[in-house]
Amino acid sequence: LKPVPTGQRACARASDRLPMAPPRRQRPRPRPAEGSLAAVRSGARGGFAFVLLASLGSALLWVVGSSTAAAFTSAVAGGSCGGSSGAVTALRSRRLRRTPRASGGGGSAAPAVAEVATEVAGSTAAEALEGLEQDAGANATAVEDASGASMQEETWDQVGTAMLALALAGALDTGYVTAVKLGTTKLACPISEGACSAVLNSPWAMVGPVPLAALGFLAYVAVGALVVGKGRKWPESQEIYALVFAMALTSLGLMGILIGVLKTPCTFCAVSAFASAGLLALTETCRARMEAAEPAPPSAQADVSRGSARLPILLLAAAVAAGALRGGTMPVPASEDSFMGLIEKYKPEHPPLRSESSQAEKALAAHLTSIGAACYTAWWCPHCQEQRENFGKEAVELGPFVQCAGMDQRMLPFCKEKDIKGYPTWVIGDKQFSGARDLSELANMSNFTTFPLSSFKRRPKKAVAYIWGEPDEEDALNVDL
Repeated sequence: LKPVPTGQRACARASDRLPMAPPRRQRPRPRPAEGSLAAVRSGARGGFAFVLLASLGSALLWVVGSSTAAAFTSAVAGGSCGGSSGAVTALRSRRLRRTPRASGGGGSAAPAVAEVATEVAGSTAAEALEGLEQDAGANATAVEDASGASMQEETWDQVGTAMLALALAGALDTGYVTAVKLGTTKLACPISEGACSAVLNSPWAMVGPVPLAALGFLAYVAVGALVVGKGRKWPESQEIYALVFAMALTSLGLMGILIGVLKTPCTFCAVSAFASAGLLALTETCRARMEAAEPAPPSAQADVSRGSARLPILLLAAAVAAGALRGGTMPVPASEDSFMGLIEKYKPEHPPLRSESSQAEKALAAHLTSIGAACYTAWWCPHCQEQRENFGKEAVELGPFVQCAGMDQRMLPFCKEKDIKGYPTWVIGDKQFSGARDLSELANMSNFTTFPLSSFKRRPKKAVAYIWGEPDEEDALNVDL
């Protein structure tokens, strides 16, 4: 603001606040009185001082408001909101009309400046709050996403631990059965030795020369190794999924054989089946949850089944678990003292005999030994046990019986050197005779004449029922006494 030029008229009303045109060059006029000039200067100084203070106060209010809003936003949201640019925009968008530089006119400029300062501070605060809300929303979303991801990873870790526990249980179960089949340890069946032995020595317990339990052991070890190797991404592994699916399908078939064919309980089979069913159910459920957590592609957005476990897979796991429950809790067959249980108990020796020997039977056994005959047998062979039972307890001690099978059921080397093909095998002179033989036939082939051939009779079926099972009614009526 500049002092009012001498001789220029002041506006009489507040509505006459118009920009003043540059003063024209005029002729010198008489100078006003000294008193009136002093009044004019005094009013101009007062107006100028008031406007200057109001402007400084408004600017200070603006700076403090902007700084406070920016600091608050930075502290809470972690960044600045950029509110000062809004204040500059507000200042530029508003044109301040100049106030006439005259006495009494300066007082009317203060409300305009204060109004501008108020609007600027309000605009800055509004923009700061808006930025704060946006940043807070973004941070909340990020925290929620991070929390969800963390919870998801914890879930995969927990389920992965459960997968490892099931794989370990299955590996211990099948590893023990493999050791029993290989002859490195004895069988300890929690239900019945006869029942477990009937299963472990059945044709379904071997895949060629390899025990089926050994294949299961390798499968469980592979699942555990893959879960550890994949880390938190294990549900995405196609190898794990294919492996546990194949294991569950195999367990379902074996449970069908156990229940429908062998008709005997097997605790070890049930444990393995439960483990495979649990592995399949956990893998399928985790795959579905991971699929639901990922954004769906446009082609799969209309798929309502996306992110949910497939029902057929869960039904397969449930069927395996149900079969395992039935296979592990079936009633034990009535014959506890079965041949399978006995061979498991006494291996690698033959089970004890139950028949008493006659004088003719003892004499025949001693004669066969004296001429160098031999009967090659295996402790697990039921035909060998029946051959021995026909001689009786005492005669077997005198007879030429040779044990050819080791603990692992394999043929011993010295029997391989004799070119033994099966059990039992009789060698009399330079001839081999495969299969069990009647005592009368053996007496005839060895030229035994001490007792007549009629002295030798086969044991009744009741006497060998522990080997082959109880005879039916027709066999019981026709039994030779």
